[in-house]
Amino acid sequence: PLKVAVERKFDFQPNGPFSVELQGVGPNRLDMTIGALNAGSYIGSTLTGAGINVNADADTSKVTLNTMSITSGFDAKVYQSTPSISLYVPNGALEASSILIPQGDVTGVTRHYQVNSGYPYYNITYVPYQEYATLNASFSAANNLTVTNFTRASSAQSRPQNTDFSSYNGSVLLTTANANKDYVSVSAETGVTIATSLTTQGSIDLYTNNGGVTIEGAVNAGGYLSASVDSGDVSIPGSVTANGGANIYAYSGNVSVPGTVTSNNGSTSIYASGGVAIAGSVASQYGVN
Repeated sequence: PLKVAVERKFDFQPNGPFSVELQGVGPNRLDMTIGALNAGSYIGSTLTGAGINVNADADTSKVTLNTMSITSGFDAKVYQSTPSISLYVPNGALEASSILIPQGDVTGVTRHYQVNSGYPYYNITYVPYQEYATLNASFSAANNLTVTNFTRASSAQSRPQNTDFSSYNGSVLLTTANANKDYVSVSAETGVTIATSLTTQGSIDLYTNNGGVTIEGAVNAGGYLSASVDSGDVSIPGSVTANGGANIYAYSGNVSVPGTVTSNNGSTSIYASGGVAIAGSVASQYGVN
């Protein structure tokens, strides 16, 4: 393997098969751009070391991520560079079997802010506070994005982070995603589907331009849940539980709820230009409109 020592940002853009071994503590920013091939295929290419294990295949239409496991690092700024993790396929689809990423910064750095006690003495004191680095994660593709299993590591000290799943010209399918306390954004051009479960203690935004949003499994948000479609339908045969309220909008289409929508500490708002069909149940502590 090619041995690479990096402690800050690692831009990884292989143009074909790869075998790379990271040395030392590893990066605090990992930006991967792995493309589909012009011809042929490869299997089992690897990026390993410093708590990172990536194993991928590629052909002319897609990149298959067999494993992406990051078990350490990405928990502090390095030379004021904020941690981040991203994977992008610019010319095809991305099919990811398993993604595990770390929880991010839980220790923080002690800073101080200045407090003036006021006229006439202008006594100045410095009050300590903890500053934490946010670990944003992004997974995207030009065409369809499929994620079978996604996990953000968690502990009692975990802090809210951000995770984004997006497809610029295709659809997004999430089978099982446990995002800990993250704000989760899922966006696509031709449809968003949650097959089994999407769970976070944060809020969730599901958006597509065309093709519809379909919640087949269970979506659980500790914050709010927004599901919106510019041109298409929202269908919820599964279940939605949102502690901060639920907004379900089909601006040029229909909303159907054969399943359940429950908002424990907020209101539920449903709008559709075509029509609303509720065969299941919609419950909200502060009303439904």
